[in-house]
Amino acid sequence: MSTQPQGNNARQAVTHDLREKIRSGVYGPGSMLPSRRNLAKQYGVAPGTVEQAISKLLADGLLNVDSRRGTFVSHAAVVPGGSRTQTVAGLFSHIAESPQSNYLAGFRSALQEEAHMLIFDTQDDPRIELSLLDRVDDWDGFVGYMTGAELTLPRLSALIAEGKPIVFVDRYPYIPHVDAVVTDYYGSTFAAMQVLFEQGHQRIALFTENALGVSSIRELNSAYRDALIGIGQNPDKWFRRYPQGVGMDEAIRAQLVQDSLAAMFNDSEPPTAALCLYDGYMGAVLDGCDRLGIDTPGQLQLVSYCDLPNTTRRISNSVHRIVQRVRAMGVFAAERMDAKLKGQVLGPTITRMPADMILVGQSQPMPLIGPVRPTKESL
Repeated sequence: MSTQPQGNNARQAVTHDLREKIRSGVYGPGSMLPSRRNLAKQYGVAPGTVEQAISKLLADGLLNVDSRRGTFVSHAAVVPGGSRTQTVAGLFSHIAESPQSNYLAGFRSALQEEAHMLIFDTQDDPRIELSLLDRVDDWDGFVGYMTGAELTLPRLSALIAEGKPIVFVDRYPYIPHVDAVVTDYYGSTFAAMQVLFEQGHQRIALFTENALGVSSIRELNSAYRDALIGIGQNPDKWFRRYPQGVGMDEAIRAQLVQDSLAAMFNDSEPPTAALCLYDGYMGAVLDGCDRLGIDTPGQLQLVSYCDLPNTTRRISNSVHRIVQRVRAMGVFAAERMDAKLKGQVLGPTITRMPADMILVGQSQPMPLIGPVRPTKESL
């Protein structure tokens, strides 16, 4: 004897279960339902019963049908008697890597439970980013780790002017009225330079990228230059700025960094310390030093923004690490987004969190509190 619900009871049971899965996000906005045949097999009912349940959900505005592709959950799904399922998109590049994955983990942990999150990987490509921005009507808001490319700025400006809930994380575009939570790159970098000065270093190199549209890189570069100028040093002598994107190609980066190190150490006054934009440049400097016979930290003390969650003994014994508070930034961004989704009017704010520094041979981080970023940067 069958234990499956029959007739109207079966239709109501299937309708209720599908509705609850849409409400809970099992089938999130924009996701495709299994085929009628698979749903019928899953529920142990006739295909006609599934068709009746889907017809009811279509009438309620929870589903849309594309005759060529299938049945999809509506982006504006409203459960009668319940609350609207809100969709928040995350636009991040290289989402499987640190720190991006940790920003997202923090954001997801604090985002309201009833909100559904969609993650998109822009691959740090402005064209992909722009194509995703053309889909914003499908989302109630989005959190973005943006490229800062000029190609996307008009679209982002228009969305902000329209009042779209947007929170930028780690970096923000140089347009008016942005809402962002970022590392205090200027203050933290300036403070890290002061630590090196106190250790007796004045000839300090920088390995970074030429990406003035990326706020984080721009502020780091500016703090480095201002700190050296402040002690009477010429930053241009040891300032090595590579084209944006080189950092993602390990072979090219390694060769460029090694060539730069060779030129620096052929000079009568080589640097005694070096600041690195992130782990990729730090690794390239360490490898280049090994090949050139430069002792670290004996001849060259490294300081680097470190995004990797774990560190090797080599790094902990030779590199002062600057660690960002990435999860805290993700949580703060989610709190801002929740407030916006609830209709609260929040003025544009750039919230800056200090990074922490872990010195060689130590395990306890110390906060890097530096000066306020000047209005006019030294680039």
